[in-house]
Amino acid sequence: MYELTDEIGAESGRELSPFPAISRRTTTVQGIAMQFSTLAVAIVQGFLLTPLCLKHIDYKLYGAWLATGQILAWISLLDPGINEVLRQRVAHSFGAGNRKALGTVLGSGLFVGALIALVPTAAGMCAGLFVNHFVTLGEIQGAELRRCFLAAVLGTGLTIASFAPSAALQGLQRQVVQGAVSLVGSVSYLASAIALLFVGWGLAAIPAALLIRGTIWFFGWLFALLWIATRQLRISLRVHLNESKQTFGISAVNGASNVGATIQTNTDAFIAGTVLGPESAAMLSLTGALSDFIRLVPDRIVYSFLPSMAHVVGRGEESKFRNISWRLVQIVIALLALAMGAVIIVNQVFMKHWVGARPYGGLLLTVVLCISTALFSSCYLFGSILFSRGIIKGPAWVRLGQSAAQMLLVFLLIYRIKLV
Repeated sequence: MYELTDEIGAESGRELSPFPAISRRTTTVQGIAMQFSTLAVAIVQGFLLTPLCLKHIDYKLYGAWLATGQILAWISLLDPGINEVLRQRVAHSFGAGNRKALGTVLGSGLFVGALIALVPTAAGMCAGLFVNHFVTLGEIQGAELRRCFLAAVLGTGLTIASFAPSAALQGLQRQVVQGAVSLVGSVSYLASAIALLFVGWGLAAIPAALLIRGTIWFFGWLFALLWIATRQLRISLRVHLNESKQTFGISAVNGASNVGATIQTNTDAFIAGTVLGPESAAMLSLTGALSDFIRLVPDRIVYSFLPSMAHVVGRGEESKFRNISWRLVQIVIALLALAMGAVIIVNQVFMKHWVGARPYGGLLLTVVLCISTALFSSCYLFGSILFSRGIIKGPAWVRLGQSAAQMLLVFLLIYRIKLV
């Protein structure tokens, strides 16, 4: 568990004029509503966009995109997860009524977040020069894949840079503002991708839509945060060296667990694509698509609770924190059990009507992917509860162990059991 740096703490005792009172129940409900609105767009996106991509993009080229496109997720490993730390620290300081500390946490966090976003962007541009060599494609398709990848890197860089102001808005309990910008960006991504596919852009429609979404998210969240912090809350943002170092150090610990989780999540299709071919990458990704969609429901519920829970910790309400945590565990575990059972039953029929029978990987693969998804979400649930209290190292090591175990399972499925 951690606290603010000694120097900041000495400057920032609780003031006589605290921030305006808020209803955490209201902000949590607002957060859930906005998260599910964005989730609805994501579900529509999955249902509409994937069949359209298969129709308007060459199947082999699209499989290569699914395989090499996961490199973009690997690039995000260079982001140590400062947004999660910033959300917790902002909510804690806001709940405690520490005006000066909150200004320092916000200013330092935004500064560190902006610098960090440059690293994965630069790494992605370098990787993009050679991305066409990772899969077997002709010269023309390989060049197209490389161009699309480079454009997607820019969109990903904007998205990573947008996470810090987004997390800060959540920490300030401004769930409606954060969710509204998120919703606009998601709708813009879907609408622009569909429009560009129909006018003949092919694979280029996907990175173009990523650029549009990243731009909306970054500038929308940043301008909203600056307005709320400086005009409504009268906070003076400033960059503090010690606070920047501490935020980055805490983020690095959390980032280590994110590395394992991201590698585990995004290695399966890449392995299948490079070893068995692009068609196998498409089969593995599409067979697990429904479980990935359904998992968003409990994950978004957990995500919506975290800012309010950190705010509770900041105000020192320990009993209320324990009650909320236990209630959240009950809800999420029940949802996971019901959702994954339903996916196992309907996945074959769902895929037949969604993308056709060809990409379906079978019942056994569906069961394995559902079990993996449930374990991943459960670890996210318990780790998030501890994270909202500022306890990071323990959950981080657990997530790393879980990721290693699931990567071993993927190895067995692809190399030994030949399940894909």
